[in-house]
Parts: sequence; C-alpha cells; structure tokens
Amino acid sequence: MDYYELAKQLIGYQFKLSRIPKLIYGGSIEQIRGEKIVLGYLIEVEDGVAPSQIGKFIGVTTARVANILNKLEDKGFITRSMDPNDRRKIIVTITDEGKKKVIEDISVIIEHMAKILAELGEHDAKEHIRIMKAIYNITLEHENEINND
Repeated sequence: MDYYELAKQLIGYQFKLSRIPKLIYGGSIEQIRGEKIVLGYLIEVEDGVAPSQIGKFIGVTTARVANILNKLEDKGFITRSMDPNDRRKIIVTITDEGKKKVIEDISVIIEHMAKILAELGEHDAKEHIRIMKAIYNITLEHENEINND
C-alpha cells in the first residue's frame, strides 16, 4: 500500500473541506480561523487568559492577536482588563454575548455535520468517528515528534 499517495489524497480533501466553513458561516476564512478560534478557546478558559497565551494557542503573532481582539471587543464578544495580580498584564475574558455566539456557531456546525453523517449512513458515520478518534490518539502519541520538526 502506498501510504504516501494516500496521505497526499487525505491532505487534498482536508484542504477542500477547510473551505466549507465559509459556506456555513458566510464569513471570510480569515475571520473564521481567527475570531471564531479565539472565541472557542476563551469559552474553555474559566478565568480569562493573557493575549500571549491566545497567540501561542492559535499560532499567530501578537499583532494578529491584537487585531482579532480589537474586532471581538468592538462586537462585544470579549472584554480586556488589567490582571489584578500584575497591572502590567491584560486579561481577556469572553462576554455573555461571546458565549452566546459560540453556542450558536456550534449549533450550526452540529446541524450541518449531522446531515452529512446521516447521508453517510449509520455504519459509515460510526466508522468515520472511530477513524477520526484513532487519528487523534495517534497524533497525541507522536506530539513530541511533530513539535520538534
């Protein structure tokens, strides 16, 4: 079996699928990959987070993080405040409006994905999830190798 060729095909389909969120959200890919990822991260962080941590998480520059945060703050989805323990630092927190937006976006994604899985049928849908879980677990096992490349 030519795993190299299969990997090329997989990456090709993943690239094609990466453009689909634009159709679902109606926004730009940059917005989806920036603002929406930041909001998704912030909803998981209980007490807020420093902008530098956001940058590390999404793998972008501090300037890009500042740009994303400005847009999210203008929309009322986040607040920025001084860290009470270190007044030189800023803490970013998701607002109730931001949480509401994330929940709405996730609902739309789940609805679309449920339709796709239904078209696959029960057996293939379960197999797809099983394989995605296996890929995730293998990736975690090799995380140090990937990060050291």
